[in-house]
Amino acid sequence: MAQCSVKVNNFQEALTLIKKAYSLAKDEKEKKDFITFLITSGQDAGNKGDHEQAILFLNECATLNKKDSTAHLLLGNAFLERDKDGDLKAAISAFKAAQGASEDKEKVIAQVKAFLFKRANDFLQKNDMYKTTRCYLAYTENFNKQDAEAYLNLGRLMYQMGNPVGALFYTKKAYVLDPKNKAVIELMDDLNSPMNG
Repeated sequence: MAQCSVKVNNFQEALTLIKKAYSLAKDEKEKKDFITFLITSGQDAGNKGDHEQAILFLNECATLNKKDSTAHLLLGNAFLERDKDGDLKAAISAFKAAQGASEDKEKVIAQVKAFLFKRANDFLQKNDMYKTTRCYLAYTENFNKQDAEAYLNLGRLMYQMGNPVGALFYTKKAYVLDPKNKAVIELMDDLNSPMNG
């Protein structure tokens, strides 16, 4: 019945039916089937560009099964893709919930990095330096303060925006973490050249 409601785009009715069925489920397998349906429906909506519906399904999934790190990760990514006011903050919250729910924290952090770096690249392609910077900062401030690649990217962005002080600040952070990185060394040399001083 819920699947029929989704096929005719009556998402609210589908969610109502799923919540009822989930509460009446006799065992964990039935509950898992409902969670799988919610995740699949959320992913399908997101793949079609319907981020509102993706968030609706994935949020319900994350609410019903708070220990499902995949649902939280996908919900966070759906917020990133929707890109409305407050969505970056909501994405960070969902990503942190995924981290808390997972036994493999490093795997979650790697996925968060992939989502945030992809979104940063999307914004960079649109020449939106502000949102690009926010994605990298969200990652370094909330998930991994030891990522030289993120700091290098921030240094490059600051350099492109004509902010040599910011560029040097982030490039030095990258250098401390990875002093043999050729790209970091090259950017440090550019920033320390007389033309930028």
